[in-house]
Amino acid sequence: LIAFGGLNNASAQSRIWTTGGNLSFYERAQGIGTNGTDDIDWLVLRSSWKYDQFILGTKDGSSDINLQIFNRSNTGGRWGQRNEISISTGSSGRQFDLAYEQLGGDALIVYENTTNSDQYIQYLTWNGTRYSLFSNITLIDASGGTFGRSSNRYVQLTPQSKSDQIMLLIQNSTAQGGGLFAVAWDGTTFNMSTSMILTNFTTSNSDQHFAFAWEAQSGEGLVVYGVNGTPYDGAKIAMRTYSTINLWGNEQIIANVSRGGVVGARLCADPESNYVGIMWQDYNATDGTNSQNVSMWNGTELINVNNPLRDPFVESVGTGGVINFDCAWYNETSALFVFTDNSATSLDYFTFTKPGSWNTS
Repeated sequence: LIAFGGLNNASAQSRIWTTGGNLSFYERAQGIGTNGTDDIDWLVLRSSWKYDQFILGTKDGSSDINLQIFNRSNTGGRWGQRNEISISTGSSGRQFDLAYEQLGGDALIVYENTTNSDQYIQYLTWNGTRYSLFSNITLIDASGGTFGRSSNRYVQLTPQSKSDQIMLLIQNSTAQGGGLFAVAWDGTTFNMSTSMILTNFTTSNSDQHFAFAWEAQSGEGLVVYGVNGTPYDGAKIAMRTYSTINLWGNEQIIANVSRGGVVGARLCADPESNYVGIMWQDYNATDGTNSQNVSMWNGTELINVNNPLRDPFVESVGTGGVINFDCAWYNETSALFVFTDNSATSLDYFTFTKPGSWNTS
């Protein structure tokens, strides 16, 4: 299923991509407000492996968050009744995310429900038939650290394969730029013993400069994020490892970056090994240019031999923190990395092949 928003249209549009490579006719999801006022700003679509369903989350121009279920097996209208879960999230950022448990099959929805400065965020679940009641997460980590009393800007959920674990990352706004909070869902609740304020000194509070991925073989995790330096021109991209036994590792520096800091990050985990591809973009506050960077984690260490040279002139991330680059594994040995050069009308790409070779041709 492909879903997207349109100009002056407060309803998501959808089309089915068939195995034969054909697209179905358009199907309109339920309206979420007034055309032109409540057009969709953010859209997240997730597919259920257990049920013949998709769950759609949208944030509109009035900062409302709505959920809808697409039932493939319905013969009539396949978009079900919408469920408005928040009417006050703030205009900046994507304050929600959705993910399916990869064992139990329930969908987890985490979202902000206020613009007030507090220490809570809400969540609920969908079991294929009905939504649960909402619950609050108190953003105080396992060490007693308090996540800043400010509105949350970005929410990110990453499910673990063959498990009900889902890692939650939350970015907020702090005087130092932004904070980053992490906690794992265990299939029943958020296990606060796994929680940690990863940093209170992120590059900014307006960009998605962080990402998480699970290693396929070990079951451990990797998080990357942009951090401010001291002084500010010492900006860096950092990482931590995660395991269910030892929890969060110490912060490690992947690389120093341009003075403006990291403005976007992506991770792509190989589904057959512990390799994780790393992409990030940083902003040069001196000349206004953006640079694309790459590295590879093999489960033990970073592979920084013969990496593609840093591209110093790429198209900047979109307004509001929209990421315009990504990576994915297309077979058991090779990964694809895609980005756009500055003002280009086509995509650039390069590939990685295990154990450590890059191809930029």
